[in-house]
Amino acid sequence: MGINLRDPVKYVAALLAVLFVVAATPSDLVAGVATDGFHVDSGTSATDLCVSASVADARNAGGNLYVVVLVDEPSGGATAFSGGMLTALDTTGTVFTVAPETVGYDDNEGFWSADQLGAAIDESLTVASDNDVVRTFVNTLTGESGICSNQSIEGKSGWAWIAVFIIIIGGIGFLIWQSIWSNKRNQPTRNRTRGDSRRRGSEHSSTLSEAE
Repeated sequence: MGINLRDPVKYVAALLAVLFVVAATPSDLVAGVATDGFHVDSGTSATDLCVSASVADARNAGGNLYVVVLVDEPSGGATAFSGGMLTALDTTGTVFTVAPETVGYDDNEGFWSADQLGAAIDESLTVASDNDVVRTFVNTLTGESGICSNQSIEGKSGWAWIAVFIIIIGGIGFLIWQSIWSNKRNQPTRNRTRGDSRRRGSEHSSTLSEAE
């Protein structure tokens, strides 16, 4: 029994919905950031342990730092997201955002100067993993040399996402191919049935001729 064309369409829509997830906004995350001081999306190469320790070190140094690590690039980039988060938090402090393509901060506290924050951003761009980016940013601001236990994990889990993308696209292609093949097979099957009947009739006629 062939797959109804409507079924693959539903599957494709569901798969695309998973693949093209809308990036989080500051309002989506603000409650958790306000409580914990940080947020880490699943699927990034950052860990709660490393990011929370980095935030704690920055706060022990005197700055009110918040850190957000995103798995999807936010609209407008990391700096715009940091500004939106700082507004949503409605407090004084510094928000540092790490995204797949950009990093950025916004600050309304002034504990660290713009030059210090800019230097910390520059240093964070010299490393790969999300944990390393956060840790390097904080180390540059505080003068500490803290490290994370899983430092040097390759950043962004790139190969894993490529593999997921290939699997999803392959699944979509298979469902569409199977549906088209099934629909094409159904019509020719009736033709072959009539043809087979005709061939059997022809053979029967031939047999009768030989008998006569």
